[in-house]
Amino acid sequence: MLSFRNSARLALAAAAALTIATTAQALEVKFGSEGPRVTLIFGKDKAGPKALTVFSQGAGGPGSTVSVTVDKGGVPLFSHQLTADDCTAGDKGNRCKFTVAGGTPEFDHLIESFQKGRNAKIRVSDEGGAALKAKASLKGFTKDYAALDAK
Repeated sequence: MLSFRNSARLALAAAAALTIATTAQALEVKFGSEGPRVTLIFGKDKAGPKALTVFSQGAGGPGSTVSVTVDKGGVPLFSHQLTADDCTAGDKGNRCKFTVAGGTPEFDHLIESFQKGRNAKIRVSDEGGAALKAKASLKGFTKDYAALDAK
């Protein structure tokens, strides 16, 4: 039987979309457009090295886990448990932010997998199950990521 909770989860998964956008210093991969969403921002910080900043709006909160996989890989490329320091409460749900430092094995493996992969999958889960589960195409990621070095 399909419950309201499961219906909402299915709607979130179906509504998730990927947008790859480049700005002067960043490449954004967006999962979801309305309601709960997560944005992965690959960019340079003020000191110059590349890093990944993960933003979530309305998807998860302290204690939730954010996991990213590529293609049919069952083991997450990275998994981060959100803390109270990562999140703030707001009118539209929790807003959370954390960073994966560039130049680390975790970051390098993520970039390599995104460049070789076809689809990225993101999952934000809490004790109640999945708050957001989305799959998106990685078409164009390699070219756009390489362009960050030229900017």
